[in-house]
Amino acid sequence: MNSNSIIKQEFFNWIRTIDISSLSDIDKKLLNVLIDNFDDIAPIGTAHGKRAKYIAEIIENKEKELSTRIPEIKELTSEDEEIVETLKRMQIGPFRGFAREESFSFDKKYIFMFGPNGSGKSSFCEGLEYALLGNIEEANAKRIDISKYIENIDCGRGVKPKVFGMINGEEKEISSPNPNEYRFCFVEKNRIDGFARIAATTDKNQSDRISTLFGMDEFNEFVNGFTTEFHNYLTLENKKEKEFEKEKAKYEASKENKAELLKQIKENKQSEEELIKEVNEKEVKNISELKLFLSGEDNSSGKINELQEMKAKIIEDDVDKNPLSELATDLKSLDDKRVILVGTNDECKNKATSMNYKSLYTALSSLKDDKNIDKSICPACKTSIEKVKVNPFENAKLELSKMDSLIILQDTIKSGINEIGVDIKMINEKIKKINVIKEKVKNAEDKVSIFTEINFSGYEEVEKQINKLNEEIEAVRNSIKKNIKLDEDIESYNKILGQERADKDSIDKELKKYEDYKTSMIKIQTLDKKLRDDLENENKTIVDFEKVNSIKIEEIEELNKIIVIRKKYIDSYEKLINDLFKYKIDLPSKLASGLAEKTKEFYNIINSHDAEVERIKSLKLPTKSGEKIEVEFFNRTGYFDALQVFSEGHIKIFGLSLLLSKAVIQDFGFIVFDDIINAIDDNHRDGVAELLMKSESLKGRQYIITCHGDNFIVELESKLGPSECQKNVKSYNFLPVEGMENNGIKVITGTSKNYLLRAKNEYEKNNLKDAVGRCRQSLEMMTERICRIIQKEYTERIPVEIYKPGDRPDLYSMMCGLIKRLERKPGKEELVIELKTIKEKYSWWLLNKGIHVEIGLPEYEREDVKRMIKSLEKIDSIIN
Repeated sequence: MNSNSIIKQEFFNWIRTIDISSLSDIDKKLLNVLIDNFDDIAPIGTAHGKRAKYIAEIIENKEKELSTRIPEIKELTSEDEEIVETLKRMQIGPFRGFAREESFSFDKKYIFMFGPNGSGKSSFCEGLEYALLGNIEEANAKRIDISKYIENIDCGRGVKPKVFGMINGEEKEISSPNPNEYRFCFVEKNRIDGFARIAATTDKNQSDRISTLFGMDEFNEFVNGFTTEFHNYLTLENKKEKEFEKEKAKYEASKENKAELLKQIKENKQSEEELIKEVNEKEVKNISELKLFLSGEDNSSGKINELQEMKAKIIEDDVDKNPLSELATDLKSLDDKRVILVGTNDECKNKATSMNYKSLYTALSSLKDDKNIDKSICPACKTSIEKVKVNPFENAKLELSKMDSLIILQDTIKSGINEIGVDIKMINEKIKKINVIKEKVKNAEDKVSIFTEINFSGYEEVEKQINKLNEEIEAVRNSIKKNIKLDEDIESYNKILGQERADKDSIDKELKKYEDYKTSMIKIQTLDKKLRDDLENENKTIVDFEKVNSIKIEEIEELNKIIVIRKKYIDSYEKLINDLFKYKIDLPSKLASGLAEKTKEFYNIINSHDAEVERIKSLKLPTKSGEKIEVEFFNRTGYFDALQVFSEGHIKIFGLSLLLSKAVIQDFGFIVFDDIINAIDDNHRDGVAELLMKSESLKGRQYIITCHGDNFIVELESKLGPSECQKNVKSYNFLPVEGMENNGIKVITGTSKNYLLRAKNEYEKNNLKDAVGRCRQSLEMMTERICRIIQKEYTERIPVEIYKPGDRPDLYSMMCGLIKRLERKPGKEELVIELKTIKEKYSWWLLNKGIHVEIGLPEYEREDVKRMIKSLEKIDSIIN
């Protein structure tokens, strides 16, 4: 494999990303194995583990010789730092299809090359590729040695082409390939086809597409050639140890046990130190002093016993707060009931006089119901009823009804007295509790007075009881007023209880803490004794074994050290190769970084004839592995997975746009197009021509464009116009090989494919009929271009006539339709005038007769042909 291949260059680019200072010595040694042996490692694939075996053999046989010094990348490459501005010429052959040396001049801005498949265009592009990049992608893909690949089969040898370019304003031979600088100058059909073919079902495959497009397939294949099972290829088995395994099993177990026991003893000691630190007592510095502190010498005194005695103390509940305020509320309720009782009693006294006439009223009521008594006179005074002031019968009825309410009042008084009696008993109980509390809290104020208990003992005693109650209520109120410090004394007493309770709670916590300390202490002491006993037993086993097998053990240990180093190489391999894989995965996104806007611009130019809704409004290229290419369209909401919604044709256009944007962003002075039009469908070729010839971003660059037919060249030169073609276009025609006697590539310098320029050339040679024929072809090309412009700018249809169904409209009908449509458009007056001039009867006769063979036609007049050419030049100028 060539030392300056893109694979190696990208490999070195990866090394540039590594922070060398973060690498271990083993990492550096392994990296040097990859660097120093790259040319041998790269061609070896994963089949049968050959690459891993090769690397493993170097490590095992030359480990002590490996260097830890990583060379600077510039020491590893021979890149020419001088940048080629434009290409000037190439000498090629024998090389691939070129049997002898051929020379190609690139002294123009546009170098157009066309010829059928197999005529040598690919050999030409591969010659440029080899000279500029030091590598041929197709040779690597087919796994053919580069020296063999470039051989011409007829002469049996191949020579690296010589390419000359402008470097710092001077023409110089490009002596050193520079794949880093020039690999994206090449835009190839195969890459665009590959970009369109890969499935888009996963995010990974989208990255694969970008890798293919940017020519990274070979690098990916190289990276994928590193196995993830490298540990299977380094010798990690100590055979001597295996043979000695049964003998050594008990010894090794004892060593492991000893190491583990020492570790556990150390950990147990740390636990002891942490426990002592946690106890945090000045007199406690070790486990023995801790035991004395916690349990005393007799194992029943010490801190724990002290706390247990304190815990046994019983603490009463808090005394009720503010008992006097509750008593005051009860007194208020009692007094309210007393007031109600006073009112009821007064009302009852007022009605009591009527009770003396109750018998009279009852008798009158009974007389009224007696049918034998005369009701017309008063039964007492015998006065006529009509003459008395009050009807005795009616009055008796009224007074008796009043007697019922008096009875109700008396019942109310009785129940009221009894209810008050119940309340007094309840209040007295509270007063007694208050007086007990006063004694408990050591309140020095007078005790609260007690009520005399009462119950109903007759209506004649009610007033006396009410008066007595009133006096006692006042007496109790006065007692309450005198107890101004009781609430304060209760609060002080409760605070003392609360503190005692808190002290007891803290004792619980303290007691638990110190009991836990004791538990931990016992556990530590018990474990320490067991571990030290076990350690003594293991030490005896080890010493006894080493006395018998000391030499054999030394040999085994030496081999184990080597295996430890090899395991480090496995870790280093995994670390470095994982990083290389990550670099490979992230590379497509890195290469596509910053290309979104240009790609969108180029894509929309190529697809300018599509409906607005199909063109891209916004584009997101992946910024990291796993992301998709997403597009937003005009008149549609949201982003879509581009590679799912694009047709295959649009995917190819997208790929071409991405490649061109890469070339523009890197500002290359020249771009080589290897038969890209073969990858583009017919509907988009005009758009590609428009982009290449008209885009401001692509202007000023040198193009070398190959294609298998000349139609695309015609379109390109049509976009340029005759003047630009004459000044800046150079063509090469690759001729088909016919017959064994003509083996080898045949190339001739081509003539311009611009019909108008060819018409002028024929006119200058006085070949007037041929000149008019070229004018006709030029006009056909122009009408096609005008139609596309109208469709793009106005999205309108052009009215044409056809002779019969299935026919295409003829040129004259197209002219008429264009004139009719353009006459309504402001600013197109000059173009309409020129089109009408061409359509005039005599001019049209010239165009028709220029392509037909008829006997007896009059001769063409040079002035007529000159006017025709001038008019077409004007139309071409307006279109451009």
